[in-house]
Amino acid sequence: MIEGIAFDKEATSGTGIDRIDIFLDNRDEGGILLGQANFGQNNMWTATIQIPNNQLGLHTLWFYAHSAVTSHIMSVSVPVTVAP
Repeated sequence: MIEGIAFDKEATSGTGIDRIDIFLDNRDEGGILLGQANFGQNNMWTATIQIPNNQLGLHTLWFYAHSAVTSHIMSVSVPVTVAP
């Protein structure tokens, strides 16, 4: 289970974010789509993901937030170690 906060400061109402995609490793370099976030209140989002068993070792979780206001995509990454 992962949770976070996401918003576009250009939005005049709501979060301005209409999608958050979560990848194991950079999507532009062959990363694996793990799922999408579910939006809640106060700019909060949650996601339940499962990392494939064959992906042990050092990786990076990537979060790609799509702005409904500007159509831009902002990404944030976090290093992770996948252990058995």
